[in-house]
Amino acid sequence: MTYVIPTAMKCLVCGYTGHTQLRTANTISCPQCFEEFIRKNVPALVPDPDGKPFDPNSQFVNL
Repeated sequence: MTYVIPTAMKCLVCGYTGHTQLRTANTISCPQCFEEFIRKNVPALVPDPDGKPFDPNSQFVNL
């Protein structure tokens, strides 16, 4: 779980200076580094092989 803390910060990794800090259980990061972390570690959604659109009310999930 991530939550946002509205404080001034300067990121040591990318040099971001701003007023947003994203804190997770393990790290504190700026929005730019957090986006990069998400792109590297969270799998992208792929389209359904049958071509059906996503239904959030469906009781079945195809993995």
